[in-house]
Amino acid sequence: MKKYYFVFGFLALTCSCTGQPGGLAGEGPTHKIDIDGKEIHLRAMKANPNSYTAYEWDIWGGLIDPSFALRNIQAIEKHTGCKVISNSVYNQGVTTTATVDCSD
Repeated sequence: MKKYYFVFGFLALTCSCTGQPGGLAGEGPTHKIDIDGKEIHLRAMKANPNSYTAYEWDIWGGLIDPSFALRNIQAIEKHTGCKVISNSVYNQGVTTTATVDCSD
């Protein structure tokens, strides 16, 4: 029985690691933005065109730290030219989802 748990766990881990971080969150085309020498991938959300999902593409060998969220927010603002609404920011691991205000 333990064999089956191992196989199931291995398959689940393999399937979950092959996709991109935030792969289901963003629905639009992926844009690549350079922030501090890091490649941030950014996608518009289908449900709200003013909402975006951003994540650092290459995180191998590193730990998750608060600078991920800051770079993701900077990438969203750089791409849109709008300001991120601070109370709309949601972070999960290396992925940030936020809404922008383009009314200025």
